[in-house]
Amino acid sequence: MLMTMKRWMHRAVLLAALLLVFVHGQAAAHANLLRATPEPNSVHPEAPPEIILEFSEALEATGSAIELLDAAGQRLTTPQARVDPADATVMRLALPRLDPGVYTVAWRALSAVDGHLTRGVYPFIVGRGVATPQVATSAGPEPGNFGEARPLDVLARVLALIGGALVVGGFGMHLALWGPVRATLRLPPESGDRRLGRMVAVGLGLLGGGALLALLAQLQALGSLRTLGALLLESRFGGDWILRVILLELLAVVAHRAVRRGDRLLLLLGLALAGGLLATTTALSHSAAVKEDRAAAVLNDWVHLAAASLWIGGLVHFLIVSVPALRSAPPDRWERGLGMLVRRFSVLGIASVVALIITGLYSGWLHVGSIEALRATAYGQTLLVKLVLLVPLLGLAGLNLLHWRRRLGTAESARHGFVRTLRAETVTGLVVLAVVGVLTGLGPAKSALEARQTAALTLRETVGPLRAALTLRPPRPGPARFEVVLTDASGDPYDNARRVRLQFTPPDPSLGASEATAEPQGGGHYVAEGAFLSITGRWRVELQIQRPDGYDLFTRYDLTVDQSVQPAANETGGSGLGNWLGWGLIGVGLGVTLLSFWLRRQREFVALSVLVLAIGILLLVTGGLQALDLTALSGAAASTTNPVPPTDASIARGRVLYGQHCAACHGATGRGDGPAAAGLNPGPADLQVHVPLHTDAAIFDWITNGIPGSAMPAQGEAIRPEDRWNIINYLRVLVSSPTGRGE
Repeated sequence: MLMTMKRWMHRAVLLAALLLVFVHGQAAAHANLLRATPEPNSVHPEAPPEIILEFSEALEATGSAIELLDAAGQRLTTPQARVDPADATVMRLALPRLDPGVYTVAWRALSAVDGHLTRGVYPFIVGRGVATPQVATSAGPEPGNFGEARPLDVLARVLALIGGALVVGGFGMHLALWGPVRATLRLPPESGDRRLGRMVAVGLGLLGGGALLALLAQLQALGSLRTLGALLLESRFGGDWILRVILLELLAVVAHRAVRRGDRLLLLLGLALAGGLLATTTALSHSAAVKEDRAAAVLNDWVHLAAASLWIGGLVHFLIVSVPALRSAPPDRWERGLGMLVRRFSVLGIASVVALIITGLYSGWLHVGSIEALRATAYGQTLLVKLVLLVPLLGLAGLNLLHWRRRLGTAESARHGFVRTLRAETVTGLVVLAVVGVLTGLGPAKSALEARQTAALTLRETVGPLRAALTLRPPRPGPARFEVVLTDASGDPYDNARRVRLQFTPPDPSLGASEATAEPQGGGHYVAEGAFLSITGRWRVELQIQRPDGYDLFTRYDLTVDQSVQPAANETGGSGLGNWLGWGLIGVGLGVTLLSFWLRRQREFVALSVLVLAIGILLLVTGGLQALDLTALSGAAASTTNPVPPTDASIARGRVLYGQHCAACHGATGRGDGPAAAGLNPGPADLQVHVPLHTDAAIFDWITNGIPGSAMPAQGEAIRPEDRWNIINYLRVLVSSPTGRGE
């Protein structure tokens, strides 16, 4: 019988390999914004009649929306956005009459293909001469949609994966391995059934909890409980969720009767229902968004998930059902039965690993596609973590297969060694499933990399009489193209700049700033290229426009550099706090999950669960401490960057304050030749020399606290913080002015 199983296994593997050789497709995954009308950052003399957004996938009418916000962030009253009935990839919003100003489009897209939710914002302008805020846009899909895993969603996926493995592995192991071994050893027919019932009950509980959390996560993403009815009844996610709940209810009834009666047909029915539950998971997987051969891609995901569930769930069954049942048998049957189980499980394990390798390679080709995508995306990095964890998992499996299996009949210590290694293998397998839960919550690496490479980040500022748009291509660390577009108040290109200079100040200003000159390209375009944003953190990019017909113009852009480049948010610590709290809850959830496996003599599970719980609690405490330190974070941010934009009003205010507090010593031109300078020793610093050499933060500190050993007094009490920054903005103009007088 064993040889027959091996022959059929080899044939199935060969057939699967041949089928996968001929399948192909291109994954998109997630409904990502492709085109927008009006375009991001576009300027319109008159308001456009409607907003038209085109996405990479068909949309659900429920959960997809467009909102329009004015410059104050207030939502405007508009008709409800609608998905185009002729083309479900297009969403439209009719616009009312709009006054001149800056408007922000906030969109939300619920994919009808895979149920994932994406969102984004971009600005457009109505009317000429309107001042524009610093806003980022993306010419392609929003990069943030690919690298963010929502904690509640991840926890739901982890619970569902572990629960599915327990149910599939429990039924499969009981049918294929434990049942025949129990009959051969002539053990009582009900031997192990009670423990199987507990295992399946825990699995069903985790599946139910995962389904509930998945619904809550989707409602959280949509932002309203009022969408619950429409979400369940009108969306693909809702139909899949209802089917999952129905299968769970049927499976609970079948499992209860199958365990009580020991009926093989009911066990088979339970295994089939469990396979259907896995199908509800893969129906909304990344492969559901494949452009071609979608059925083959989804089937590949199902085979991959089923193989993993049989292997890891089978390990749990082996450990908490089969081994305890054998230990209660006479010693000769314990030894013989363990050997039979190991031989049979080896066949199941090898078949599962082969299936995982084949389907995993295909999924990797489909959703990753390159070493760069594996290295540079959140999906790829999480996949690497999974692959690293597979090394000890396969190592432990090999140790059991090649070492302990041959020694099971020689000594009791060998059997104990086998069980210890089995426990370690089981725990490692459950951790791998947890990592897979994170992985499935991220956008595919191939799509994320393509979005990052084709996307552009555009920031706009009004600088005196000019508008300056700074575009980064691509918006990520490393080599990039920095494009500056200058236009006047009427929207015409400004070509008269003598020099356009970019200065890049890193997160640690003490490292020094780097500079680049943007070369003129004609039509108001100036371009610089280089890897100026080279380390992660909060950067300041200053733009200086030297004009032959007036004083130099300055503006500043604050950027946060991580895996991508984004406009820097106010550093309040909120995002970090949410992540710490979310992952802390995941740690607690995993600890409770592992505790549920505890049976007698499984002390290792208790110890591991306590460890995971401790880690989760530690993360929660860390998040709480971070929340208490928000004020300190905000203060640190203020001490390193100038929060006051160098507008005309700021520079004018700074000129007045400089005359009141500084000119007596430093002089009208900053040369250190003011009327009070003659009586000072050492004399005042020459600002024309020193200001270009130092950061805004350093000058702010000197104005606030003075300079020890010099006549520079502390002005922290006399000048408000905002006015100190205004003075600094004026100093930047003063030292760059052709007349040396800031005019």
